[in-house]
Amino acid sequence: MPKKPQEWRAWAESTELEDWEAKLERLLEALERDPHALGPVGNGSIGAIGAVFVVEAPDAMDAIGVATSTFRDALRRADPRADVCRFELAPADDEAGVDLLGASDIANVLGVSRQRVYQLAKRKDFPSPVGELARGAVWDRRTVEAWQHRPGRANKKKATA
Repeated sequence: MPKKPQEWRAWAESTELEDWEAKLERLLEALERDPHALGPVGNGSIGAIGAVFVVEAPDAMDAIGVATSTFRDALRRADPRADVCRFELAPADDEAGVDLLGASDIANVLGVSRQRVYQLAKRKDFPSPVGELARGAVWDRRTVEAWQHRPGRANKKKATA
Protein backbone atom coordinates (compact mmCIF):
# COMPACT_ATOMS: atom_id res chain seq x y z
CA MET A 1 0.00 0.00 0.00
CA PRO A 2 1.48 3.40 -0.99
CA LYS A 3 2.35 5.87 1.75
CA LYS A 4 0.18 8.94 2.12
CA PRO A 5 2.00 12.06 0.88
CA GLN A 6 3.06 14.52 3.54
CA GLU A 7 4.37 18.06 3.31
CA TRP A 8 8.11 18.75 3.45
CA ARG A 9 9.74 22.19 3.80
CA ALA A 10 12.77 22.75 1.57
CA TRP A 11 15.42 25.48 1.89
CA ALA A 12 17.65 25.88 -1.14
CA GLU A 13 20.24 28.43 -2.21
CA SER A 14 22.41 29.12 -5.24
CA THR A 15 26.06 29.87 -5.61
CA GLU A 16 26.90 33.60 -5.65
CA LEU A 17 25.51 35.43 -8.67
CA GLU A 18 25.80 38.86 -10.23
CA ASP A 19 22.55 40.84 -10.44
CA TRP A 20 21.07 38.49 -7.84
CA GLU A 21 18.07 40.70 -6.99
CA ALA A 22 16.58 40.46 -10.49
CA LYS A 23 17.38 36.76 -10.62
CA LEU A 24 15.61 36.20 -7.29
CA GLU A 25 12.43 37.61 -8.84
CA ARG A 26 12.78 35.22 -11.81
CA LEU A 27 13.44 32.29 -9.46
CA LEU A 28 10.30 33.01 -7.43
CA GLU A 29 8.21 33.43 -10.58
CA ALA A 30 9.42 30.05 -11.84
CA LEU A 31 8.71 28.38 -8.49
CA GLU A 32 5.23 29.93 -8.33
CA ARG A 33 4.43 28.40 -11.74
CA ASP A 34 5.73 24.96 -10.72
CA PRO A 35 2.93 22.71 -9.38
CA HIS A 36 5.37 20.93 -7.03
CA ALA A 37 6.47 24.08 -5.13
CA LEU A 38 3.90 25.26 -2.63
CA GLY A 39 4.14 28.76 -1.15
CA PRO A 40 7.64 29.75 -2.26
CA VAL A 41 9.27 32.63 -0.39
CA GLY A 42 12.59 34.24 -1.32
CA ASN A 43 15.49 33.54 0.97
CA GLY A 44 19.25 33.48 0.73
CA SER A 45 22.59 34.96 1.59
CA ILE A 46 23.93 38.18 0.16
CA GLY A 47 24.80 37.71 -3.50
CA ALA A 48 22.98 34.38 -3.80
CA ILE A 49 19.36 33.53 -4.46
CA GLY A 50 17.30 31.00 -2.64
CA ALA A 51 13.84 30.01 -1.56
CA VAL A 52 11.88 28.23 1.09
CA PHE A 53 8.98 26.19 -0.26
CA VAL A 54 6.91 23.10 0.49
CA VAL A 55 6.67 19.90 -1.56
CA GLU A 56 4.47 16.85 -1.07
CA ALA A 57 6.00 13.38 -1.04
CA PRO A 58 5.50 10.08 0.80
CA ASP A 59 8.97 10.11 2.42
CA ALA A 60 12.12 12.20 2.81
CA MET A 61 14.00 10.56 -0.06
CA ASP A 62 11.20 11.27 -2.53
CA ALA A 63 10.84 14.79 -1.13
CA ILE A 64 14.56 15.44 -1.68
CA GLY A 65 14.24 14.34 -5.29
CA VAL A 66 11.17 16.47 -5.96
CA ALA A 67 12.48 19.54 -4.13
CA THR A 68 15.99 19.50 -5.62
CA SER A 69 14.77 19.04 -9.18
CA THR A 70 12.07 21.69 -8.69
CA PHE A 71 14.59 24.20 -7.32
CA ARG A 72 17.25 23.35 -9.92
CA ASP A 73 14.76 23.83 -12.78
CA ALA A 74 13.58 27.18 -11.38
CA LEU A 75 17.18 28.26 -10.72
CA ARG A 76 18.15 27.50 -14.33
CA ARG A 77 15.27 29.68 -15.50
CA ALA A 78 16.63 32.50 -13.34
CA ASP A 79 20.24 31.99 -14.50
CA PRO A 80 21.29 29.08 -16.73
CA ARG A 81 24.82 29.16 -15.25
CA ALA A 82 23.71 29.07 -11.61
CA ASP A 83 24.22 26.03 -9.44
CA VAL A 84 22.75 24.81 -6.16
CA CYS A 85 25.14 25.21 -3.23
CA ARG A 86 22.89 24.56 -0.22
CA PHE A 87 19.84 22.41 0.36
CA GLU A 88 17.95 21.44 3.52
CA LEU A 89 14.74 19.49 4.04
CA ALA A 90 12.50 18.93 7.07
CA PRO A 91 8.91 17.89 7.66
CA ALA A 92 6.76 21.00 7.11
CA ASP A 93 5.32 20.70 10.62
CA ASP A 94 8.82 20.56 12.20
CA GLU A 95 8.99 23.90 13.98
CA ALA A 96 12.55 23.17 15.13
CA GLY A 97 13.68 23.51 11.53
CA VAL A 98 12.69 27.17 11.36
CA ASP A 99 14.20 29.80 13.61
CA LEU A 100 12.44 33.06 12.88
CA LEU A 101 13.54 36.43 14.18
CA GLY A 102 11.59 39.65 14.51
CA ALA A 103 13.20 43.08 14.52
CA SER A 104 13.79 43.01 18.31
CA ASP A 105 15.44 39.59 18.04
CA ILE A 106 17.70 40.79 15.22
CA ALA A 107 18.61 43.85 17.29
CA ASN A 108 19.80 41.51 20.06
CA VAL A 109 21.74 39.29 17.63
CA LEU A 110 23.47 42.26 15.97
CA GLY A 111 23.85 44.39 19.09
CA VAL A 112 21.99 47.35 17.58
CA SER A 113 18.71 49.15 18.23
CA ARG A 114 15.42 48.00 16.76
CA GLN A 115 15.31 51.23 14.76
CA ARG A 116 18.71 50.36 13.25
CA VAL A 117 17.32 46.96 12.20
CA TYR A 118 14.58 48.73 10.22
CA GLN A 119 17.26 50.89 8.57
CA LEU A 120 19.32 47.79 7.73
CA ALA A 121 16.25 46.04 6.34
CA LYS A 122 16.00 48.75 3.65
CA ARG A 123 19.51 47.98 2.40
CA LYS A 124 19.87 45.85 -0.71
CA ASP A 125 22.46 43.60 0.92
CA PHE A 126 20.36 42.76 4.00
CA PRO A 127 18.41 39.46 3.89
CA SER A 128 14.80 39.62 2.79
CA PRO A 129 12.14 38.73 5.35
CA VAL A 130 10.74 35.20 4.95
CA GLY A 131 7.28 36.26 6.02
CA GLU A 132 5.02 38.81 7.62
CA LEU A 133 3.19 38.27 10.89
CA ALA A 134 0.70 40.52 12.66
CA ARG A 135 3.59 42.07 14.61
CA GLY A 136 5.73 42.67 11.52
CA ALA A 137 8.31 41.05 9.26
CA VAL A 138 10.25 37.94 10.28
CA TRP A 139 13.63 36.73 9.05
CA ASP A 140 15.39 33.37 9.02
CA ARG A 141 18.06 33.41 11.74
CA ARG A 142 20.56 31.65 9.45
CA THR A 143 20.42 34.33 6.76
CA VAL A 144 20.76 37.14 9.31
CA GLU A 145 23.76 35.43 10.91
CA ALA A 146 25.30 34.74 7.49
CA TRP A 147 24.91 38.45 6.70
CA GLN A 148 26.44 39.38 10.06
CA HIS A 149 29.49 37.18 9.50
CA ARG A 150 30.01 37.70 5.78
CA PRO A 151 33.56 38.55 4.69
CA GLY A 152 34.42 42.22 4.84
CA ARG A 153 31.86 43.10 7.51
CA ALA A 154 33.11 43.85 11.00
CA ASN A 155 31.23 41.99 13.70
CA LYS A 156 29.85 44.86 15.77
CA LYS A 157 27.85 42.88 18.34
CA LYS A 158 28.20 44.50 21.70
CA ALA A 159 29.94 42.51 24.40
CA THR A 160 27.71 41.40 27.24
CA ALA A 161 28.84 41.54 30.84
